Amino acid sequence: MSTRSPLPPNEMIHCIGDSHVCIYSGANKIQPLWPDPATPHIPNLKVYRVGAVSAYNLIEPNRGLRGREKLNHITNELPSGSNVLLCFGAIDCLVHLKKFADKQNRPVEELIQETVERYLTAIAEVQAKGHRVFVHNVIPSVKKRPTKAFPYYG
Repeated sequence: MSTRSPLPPNEMIHCIGDSHVCIYSGANKIQPLWPDPATPHIPNLKVYRVGAVSAYNLIEPNRGLRGREKLNHITNELPSGSNVLLCFGAIDCLVHLKKFADKQNRPVEELIQETVERYLTAIAEVQAKGHRVFVHNVIPSVKKRPTKAFPYYG
């Protein structure tokens, strides 16, 4: 398999997200948490694994793993016009959507819509900084059967 990038050498893609962003490192392993650097195996792709940050909370300051702060820090440091690939939402699908729908006695479809709208807001904020934004959302992995404490649709 070739690891040669179709982009010119100066066209970096900054891949920011949860553990699913690790596929862009080119290594078959979970990459270190940002700010520790990921192992660069593919030219023109730089990976920033910010942890199990949810798409839903990506616009909320000081929540959980501080995803908003991490995303803002990284994208504020990039030159305007940078290529930014965002990869969030797996943990929402695996656990949070169903869990909070049940907890709040709301249809899961409402929470799905809210999550999408909130994620689109985060994307728009990155675009407003002058960056070109791409989104890659993967199907959440399933390693265990659902439990009452952690139901999921994944």
